[in-house]
Amino acid sequence: GNIGLRLPGALFWWDTDSSTLTVDQHGGVQFTEVVSPDGSWAASSVDYNLVLRSLKTGETRQLTTDGIERHAYATHPDGIAWSHELERIGFTMPPPLIWSKDSSTFVTVRMDERKVGEHWYITSSPADESAPTLRTKSYPMPGDEHLPVITYLIVNAESGQVLETDLVIDSPYVTMLGAGHTHFSKDGKTVYTACRDRWHRSATLYAIDVETGNVETILTESSDTQIDLHPMMMACNVRFTENQFVWWSERSGWGHLYLYDLDGELIQPLTSGDWFVYSVLAVDKTSAWFTGCGRDSTDPYLQRLYRVDLQSGDIELLDEEEMNHTASLVGEYFVDTIADLSDFGRTVLRDRQGAIKLTLEIGRAHV
Repeated sequence: GNIGLRLPGALFWWDTDSSTLTVDQHGGVQFTEVVSPDGSWAASSVDYNLVLRSLKTGETRQLTTDGIERHAYATHPDGIAWSHELERIGFTMPPPLIWSKDSSTFVTVRMDERKVGEHWYITSSPADESAPTLRTKSYPMPGDEHLPVITYLIVNAESGQVLETDLVIDSPYVTMLGAGHTHFSKDGKTVYTACRDRWHRSATLYAIDVETGNVETILTESSDTQIDLHPMMMACNVRFTENQFVWWSERSGWGHLYLYDLDGELIQPLTSGDWFVYSVLAVDKTSAWFTGCGRDSTDPYLQRLYRVDLQSGDIELLDEEEMNHTASLVGEYFVDTIADLSDFGRTVLRDRQGAIKLTLEIGRAHV
């Protein structure tokens, strides 16, 4: 098989059978493109329109032609908080776009900012060291009537068909297509996306039918105070199985996990108590894996690695070190970086039972 290595402006392929590295012959992949899981397609936004490039043949197709400034396809809101910083260093964010697991379809948005007010600012130190520059961008201020509006789109890669769905929502500062907010179902027939309102006082989970574009509201949670879906505000702890989903909520005063069916009916709370779930790492038919704080450590800030049974609700601590565990799922294993203030730590590979299979790196002091 082949393993792709993506670098700015280049794509390399590692052949695991022959142990050889070759350069992709179709111009590589840019950071402004989002590559399909099977490595066949690269989607991007060029001059406000959707563009799809075949990484097998190099052929490029423009899928839309009516995109214009402030009413563009696959773009982020102009007022995104860090846009001027990225602009200063010459970096363009990849488009808000999520591929289906079989690489046949992707979901993206069309951003409408035509009625949004303008905000002026000065770039005091441009990257080219020229004089300060006056700039403008669409930016909704508190009390403004008009906000950026996004329409969700379903795009078929083979045919190039762009389907405008019924989901049209306000999106003041970011789209909800990143950081775990949007998922395709395993069969690719449904897109699930979790969105918050302008004031972050409610969070809603929608289901989009990929074939028709019809939208169903599955769950809405509201609060008099701010609602987040992860301790890190822009991240999201919503994960799906074939017929259930795990929802993170602070409704009890602590961030915990709740198991729902796909009709939005609560099955049961999965975690509870005076501690909180930090990050959901993986979910399958029987279990959810997550990091949590304050349950098994004297230091409430240390993240520990856990597994919870979706049927019984039994929680199992998977690590032995009372240290901070920063973990992520890679294939069937967890890459776990273990450290605290008294130890430079190490990075290990764990299986789903928590057993350490390999030490990847040992931290050392730099003097």
